[in-house]
Amino acid sequence: MKMGTSQKQNIAVQHRTWNMNEKPHVMTCLEWRNHIFKQMLRDRARIQYSKEPELFVITWPEKESMIATPADIEAEWRRVHLRQGIPA
Repeated sequence: MKMGTSQKQNIAVQHRTWNMNEKPHVMTCLEWRNHIFKQMLRDRARIQYSKEPELFVITWPEKESMIATPADIEAEWRRVHLRQGIPA
């Protein structure tokens, strides 16, 4: 059975709309960290950075503070972002 012109046009529109031909964008660890920190700040978290030793102190309203090192953030990036079916 042959496809008509309108069916081909519908398929082309779907590919353009949902980017079915493009590969998903893989964020670097730094991009992912900045994206997550922006989400945290939007949700009223306070993030403090310390150079010596290098770590982040994340404080949520009415909760205990948590400490994250760059190694912790990279491990979380590998566990969460890279495991979403996106090749590294």
